[in-house]
Amino acid sequence: MLPLTTNSETTKAHCGCASTARSNFTMGLVSLKTCSAPLRRSGRCFGAQHKRLEPKNFGLLAMAAKIHEVRNPRATTGAFTMWAGFCCFFRACMRRLFARETIFCVLGLLPGSILVMARLPPLWRDYDGLGQLTSPPGNMTLLCFPALYPFLSRLPILLVSAWNNAGHLHSLQLGIKRWVALNDGGLLLLVAGQQLALLFALALLTVGCARRPILRCLIVVVFLCNPVLFIGAQLISSEALASILLILLIAIAIELSRRQELSRNGIIALGVCLYANVMTRHLNSIYAALVPMAYLLGASTHIRKSGEGRTYFKKFVATSAVGLVAIVAANLTTRSLCVIFREPYRLTVARTAIAQLDLIDQLPDIDRANYLRRLQVNASDPITKEAIPAILAAKGYWGHSMRELERLIQKTPRQGRSLSSRDMHSLLSLSSANRSRENT
Repeated sequence: MLPLTTNSETTKAHCGCASTARSNFTMGLVSLKTCSAPLRRSGRCFGAQHKRLEPKNFGLLAMAAKIHEVRNPRATTGAFTMWAGFCCFFRACMRRLFARETIFCVLGLLPGSILVMARLPPLWRDYDGLGQLTSPPGNMTLLCFPALYPFLSRLPILLVSAWNNAGHLHSLQLGIKRWVALNDGGLLLLVAGQQLALLFALALLTVGCARRPILRCLIVVVFLCNPVLFIGAQLISSEALASILLILLIAIAIELSRRQELSRNGIIALGVCLYANVMTRHLNSIYAALVPMAYLLGASTHIRKSGEGRTYFKKFVATSAVGLVAIVAANLTTRSLCVIFREPYRLTVARTAIAQLDLIDQLPDIDRANYLRRLQVNASDPITKEAIPAILAAKGYWGHSMRELERLIQKTPRQGRSLSSRDMHSLLSLSSANRSRENT
């Protein structure tokens, strides 16, 4: 039984709604017990032991329930259940993250990160890393690359800038729509944070893969013998965060595979990790199918055993639903950010093909002419037909494409045609990206 303390004077003061308060609060306690029960049963998954909540927390929650229950009792009960579930999940994550075995694994892996940081400077991933780190919210940081890494990566830069300008705050210029000015201290802090996140992800994977200390030591040694893992966290690009989240996703999948049934904390951890992966790189959406496919394979191998096959199939349906919710939530987040920052939302599937236009210059003259001729034949828009040879034939077209597109756009009304706002924005966005590439 969980301890519950009540104040008789407070109960008498609210005698008009005492019965409703007791019923709603009792339902909240039942939901809290339900949330914490998997933690007590698991023992190892997402927490070692269940800690009893302090009575003062129940008193605060009871007071909040009495304040809001008069308006909508059902909403109060639902909010209490969601808050209790979030608290249970957060405490379970903290217990697993700062467990003794996890800290020991982090200390064992620490020399690898120190060696890489001492021998290598921050590695820039082409011009993409510079655009993600310094560009204001727009085409580059919302659509071309999801918003999670551009937002998180600039926090150390802004923190160091604020620290350096603490004595003269009038010169500190911070704005969400401003370009970010780089500094060495911020870049070092960013790389150190990425290395620390990598260490904890590898430690969680090590703890999940083996239970015996000797096996964990062997896994740590294997990780230390592969410096590529630590070099990836030295990159200043979304690839660094993507690799860390992939390792964390594998650790969560291993923990879920060990359990007979999926727990609430496990499902939440899987959904949060998948959402963060999709918000880091568009291609990471395929990770939503990794765990469901593993359970589907298990269901197919145990098809003769109806009980086990049914269990695997339930896990397949649950994890598929979690992956779908994560993808939809990431898409809605991107669309909401585009609305907030007034950036027209559009698909970015063709950007990969556009980035390969440099390969056209490597073709022989005859093959290049034939290829451009086929592109013009397949293009239905006359403006596109004229833009293909005009842009690609320009010397250093990555820099001069802006003027070529402006010339075509200005000539369009004379031909009796006008570009739509979406076409205009796409052309200008492409030319701006080309100009930034040339400057880099």
